[in-house]
Amino acid sequence: FLAFVSFIITFAVANYFVKRPYSLLVALWAAFFFGILGNRVIVFFEKKRVKKEKDKREKATLLDSVTFAKDEEKEKVFLSALKKDYPSVKLSRGGYFIPEKNGLVFIEAGYSPLDKAKTVKIFNLLSKDEKAALYYRFKESGADEFAERFNGKIILKSENDLISLIEKSDVKLSPPFLTFP
Repeated sequence: FLAFVSFIITFAVANYFVKRPYSLLVALWAAFFFGILGNRVIVFFEKKRVKKEKDKREKATLLDSVTFAKDEEKEKVFLSALKKDYPSVKLSRGGYFIPEKNGLVFIEAGYSPLDKAKTVKIFNLLSKDEKAALYYRFKESGADEFAERFNGKIILKSENDLISLIEKSDVKLSPPFLTFP
């Protein structure tokens, strides 16, 4: 379409200034040039869109593989990822205790959204000087504001933070559609 429009416009303008055979050559050249330019632009944005969709699918597959994994496999994945930054991390009170930070890390990687009840349950597990980081995949609206009420003792980490944590792990899980019991 761009080539056709550029041909028509260039031919009409060039025909006014030069003889018809020369204006035809100039118009064909412009149509060829703008046709290739338009094609390159379209291909560039299409590749960008396809890459974005592929990354989105890979992230969803990664999260699903963790969601559908057995609890023991999940523990291995998250323990491996956390040990890269904190070598003395250990399982404690349903989460991962990090002595260096005097805090706990909790993971909610399932399909049930993070709600106020889970946040309160985690808050009740903390001692006075401990803090908690809570990684979640989905959350209910208002969960951020509710977590802020605990004076910074609970820090919510989003789905992107959960993905980066999983990617740090040395333990690789198979995609969920390939796993059979």
